[in-house]
Amino acid sequence: MDDTFGLTEQLDHPGTQSVIIVGTGYIGLEMAEALSTRDLDVCVLERYEQVMARSIDAQMAAHLAAELQRHGVELRCGVTVTSVVRENGKLMVTSTDGQTRRADAVLVVTGVAPAVELATMAGAQIGAAGAIASDADRSARRLRCRGLRGDLPPVTRP
Repeated sequence: MDDTFGLTEQLDHPGTQSVIIVGTGYIGLEMAEALSTRDLDVCVLERYEQVMARSIDAQMAAHLAAELQRHGVELRCGVTVTSVVRENGKLMVTSTDGQTRRADAVLVVTGVAPAVELATMAGAQIGAAGAIASDADRSARRLRCRGLRGDLPPVTRP
């Protein structure tokens, strides 16, 4: 909670004008929406070629990206952050597109990698995004014991 209160205090500071968000998962996009409504300059950097690459298809991602841009969010996909340096009270964020962007705050919301070791040992198939592949009924694919269920997406592709 201390981080949340500290961030809120920083964002409420009169000198805060710009924020860079690294990551376009659920939290990153929620923050982009919330911060853009505060009249802050918001730039979102994403390493994949589309927003929410591990969650939605390219067509839906294109609609989502257009909506972000319609609300004034600068979106840069296919770039990775290489450094963040504080310089004269600002944060300088350099990325693989050769740009260095200046911001008052940087939020890194890149998520976590799924822990799949146990499921792999049990024979579960791992999908392209590195998570447990599942069938339409959300059961783990190729698992000797088909009873593994839980937070599995209803994805039918490997």
